[in-house]
Amino acid sequence: MDYQMASDSPQEKKEDSPLSGLIVALRLNDTAKTTRNAAGFDRWFDSYTTFTDMLLTFRDIGYYQRQRNVLDNSIVFGRFVELHKNLPWVFICVLSGNYHSAIRELRYILDSFLQAYYLDQEHPTAGVPCKLEVLREIERKRFGSRLIERIGVQEKGEMKELYKELSQFVHASYEEMKTVLDERTIFDRVTYDFVQTSFDRCIDLTARVLDVVFLLTLTRFPELISQLTPDLKRAISDDYRLTLRYMESHTVAPT
Repeated sequence: MDYQMASDSPQEKKEDSPLSGLIVALRLNDTAKTTRNAAGFDRWFDSYTTFTDMLLTFRDIGYYQRQRNVLDNSIVFGRFVELHKNLPWVFICVLSGNYHSAIRELRYILDSFLQAYYLDQEHPTAGVPCKLEVLREIERKRFGSRLIERIGVQEKGEMKELYKELSQFVHASYEEMKTVLDERTIFDRVTYDFVQTSFDRCIDLTARVLDVVFLLTLTRFPELISQLTPDLKRAISDDYRLTLRYMESHTVAPT
């Protein structure tokens, strides 16, 4: 994998990011307008800035130049870069009232990071082709809770609970079917209107999924912790409890 690191300033990122274009495209949509005025929107929307700031840390500390081979062969880093496209899709789904699609994307993000961390953990020096062969062998046997049990992190219980909650809205489960048949919610499932309870759920699930994403990324690359900017550390301390707990107990000098 060959990644080009962005060089925009924080202000330029906000003005020129894909999210800005999405906002412009949806500005005339009533659901998007209501969503943008809803409590919690700004903090939820700023999660994209938290992600890009962490991504830029790889460049700012020269990690990509010093450890290019490590990053090029890391599935975790590849998935992290992929969030540059995945997160805007979550946002556009929510802004257009398509809440279940946003939750399905969040489940995919969680799944992909669990797999990525397991592969990097078990085969840290292997190249991407080798890791893909391993994934092909194990993907039907190790996923969800079974995969979480095999990764070397402390927060397994909360990860399992998050995975279970996301799965209820992804698969044709009791919880998902109940919302289809409930007369009070059927209208929400077939329209693109703003729904406060669904929006609140997406805010919560986005934060919890990103908490796992940041935790796994910093566990894979602990050298980044001491190099995070004060603003980024503040954003993590405000919204990402699992990541903060790990950061407080692990500070490693950059290599």
